[in-house]
Amino acid sequence: MPAFRPRAMIGTLVKVDGSNLVVNALQGPGEWKEVTVVTDDRTELTVDHGPGKLADLRPGMRVSIIELPGTPARLAVVATSSGLFGAVVRIDGRNVVLRARRPGGDRKEVTVVTDEKTKVIVLGVTLGGVHYPGRVVKVDDLKTGMQVQVLPVTGTAAKIIVSPASWGRGSEAIRLLTPLPAPASGTLVKVDGRNMVVHARPRAGQAKEVTFATDDKTEFLVDGEPGKLADLNAGMTVAVSPLPQTYRRPAKLTVEATSKCLSGRLVKVDGRNVALRVRQPGAEPKEMVVATDEKTRAILLCLTEDDWFFRPKVGRLEDLKTDMRVMVLPETGTASEIIVHLVMRGGTQPASMPAPRPRRPGQVDGP
Repeated sequence: MPAFRPRAMIGTLVKVDGSNLVVNALQGPGEWKEVTVVTDDRTELTVDHGPGKLADLRPGMRVSIIELPGTPARLAVVATSSGLFGAVVRIDGRNVVLRARRPGGDRKEVTVVTDEKTKVIVLGVTLGGVHYPGRVVKVDDLKTGMQVQVLPVTGTAAKIIVSPASWGRGSEAIRLLTPLPAPASGTLVKVDGRNMVVHARPRAGQAKEVTFATDDKTEFLVDGEPGKLADLNAGMTVAVSPLPQTYRRPAKLTVEATSKCLSGRLVKVDGRNVALRVRQPGAEPKEMVVATDEKTRAILLCLTEDDWFFRPKVGRLEDLKTDMRVMVLPETGTASEIIVHLVMRGGTQPASMPAPRPRRPGQVDGP
């Protein structure tokens, strides 16, 4: 049996013989041959998608072996146990229900038991020329349709391996592989260096202070116009939205900040006046009339359902329609700005909006 250091090889591990590996290696189409692969202290060993050692190897494991560049040359050995393969059907408490592949090609629903020690590992992937390294996520991050491998085949799962390349949905792979803070809205407490401290209002539970780190990629929309961190003041209402990395942009935060204002639903435009229905804490909504003049600007902000933003556009009072959600600045007196939030559905674009751009926010256009 020959002993050698291969440049590249795939096969099945027969046994570990001291520091050598005996592998039933693929030599060509349908041609297999037992060979002995010499390893040493420089050999890089990965077992079931984690760092390993020779003692972790078991007969029957699938192995791939390559010679890494450098002087002196060294080997990289990747060994994988036989596992249960299938597609996620649903998450049921601590259990994961799979539609598993069985010998013969048929499929059957199987319930995989997990515990606090179960690791869910998303493998790295290269999409659009960008490499996203793998990371460990939670069982709750698994989604219906994901193709997974469960190790071991029976009993409580020690590892669940997710291959993003098998999903056919690159955007979902990027979301899992690019950790981002949860979106939040609330009141700005302070700006601390490059960080924002926000008193966030969650949908459920108690409000709490959350710190968001900003950087040169963070984009700010302040009172309806592009701004910067220095434009923010304590007491502003802020909405922080993390955007995952895509083929065309890096991961980043977008921050929409608004000074104290009057907000409500548009009832009608009556000449120079705008009537709003404003919610009152602990009381019925109240109709209020806002005065405008020739300096009042209507700023239209448009968000599509798939999170693409149009450039904010300065419009006219005539562009305002009944039931639009608006914010009026300042809170009292003649309005200087009326900010309108529009949400596109079904691909319908408001006639007053410019062409879409895959960024958020962009440059404000003139009337």
